[in-house]
Amino acid sequence: MDEFSIHLQLQVRSPEGIGTFTANRLQSQAIKSAYIFFPGSPLNFLTDLPIISHSSLNKETTETPSMGEMTDHLTPYRYLFEGLTDFVLKGRAFPYRIPYMDTEATLLPAEYAITTPAVHHTAKVGNHNFWNYRDGRVNSLEECKTRSSQTERHLNRQRHEALRELEDANFNLRHRKRIWLAALAQDAFISHFVANTGINEAPLRELVWSNDYTVENSDNAGFIVIKQRAGGMEQYFEIQKVFLKDFKKFLELREYLTNGLPHPYLFINITKDAAKPTPIKSSCIHFANGKIRSFLEPEFSGLGKV
Repeated sequence: MDEFSIHLQLQVRSPEGIGTFTANRLQSQAIKSAYIFFPGSPLNFLTDLPIISHSSLNKETTETPSMGEMTDHLTPYRYLFEGLTDFVLKGRAFPYRIPYMDTEATLLPAEYAITTPAVHHTAKVGNHNFWNYRDGRVNSLEECKTRSSQTERHLNRQRHEALRELEDANFNLRHRKRIWLAALAQDAFISHFVANTGINEAPLRELVWSNDYTVENSDNAGFIVIKQRAGGMEQYFEIQKVFLKDFKKFLELREYLTNGLPHPYLFINITKDAAKPTPIKSSCIHFANGKIRSFLEPEFSGLGKV
C-alpha cells in the first residue's frame, strides 16, 4: 500500500500523469480493498498512509469525497453486486436472502423485490396484505383477513395471484423481478467501476462495448488495461488488477441483462424490463442511492458522484 501510494503521488507530479481527483479515487478503492483482504491488520490504513487529497485549486473542480464517505457509499453496493449477481446468474429460487451489511436482505417477486429489517417496520412493507416481507412468504388467508377489510372472496383471489407470481418467478428465469434485481446489481457495480477508473458520468454512459476485448499490462504498477474494439473504434480504460475478477463477473451479468444479444454500450439501459440500445440514464448513481433508501436503508445518503 505504501508503494502504491507513492506511485500515485509520482503520477500526480508527472506532466503526463493523473490528476489528484483520480489519484484520490484510486487510493480510496485500494484502501477499501485492503480492509477487506486484511481484516485483522493492526494498521489503520486511513492514518498510517500518505493520503492523497484533492486541492480545490486543481483543474478538476468536483469535490473529492473523504475516505470515510467513500467506504460508507461503496460497502452497501459491494454487498448488492455480489449477492444479486449470484442470485440472478445461478437462478436461485424466491424467496432468497443475501448478506447485506450486518443483516440480510430478503428477495421476493413482490412490489418490494428486496427489503431489509430497516424497512420492514414501515406501514407499506410491514403491513402488506399479501406479502410477509419479514418471513419471506405469502400471508395465509387468515392473516390477509386481519390486515384488510376486503371480502374474503377478493382476498382469496389476490392471495392466489401472489402465489402464482411466486411460482412464475421461480419457473421463469427472465421474470421481470429478476431483471429488475439484475439491473440493481449493475447499478451497484457502476459505483465501484467509477471509483476504480476515475471516469466521470458523461463518458461512462457513452462507453461502447463488444466482446472483442483484450487484457494487457499497464505501465502503472498494479494496473491493467482493458482494450476492445466496437463501432470501428478502439477504446481502452485502466483498472486495478484486483478489480478484474469483478469486471469479468459484471460481464456475465451484462450477458444476462442483454439476454445474450449484442448491445452497443458497456452498461445496459433497462427500460420496462428490457434492454434498450441507448446509453443508461443520467444521474445513475443518484437514482441508485434512492433505491437503497426506498428498499434497504431509509437513512442512506450515499454520494451523488463517486
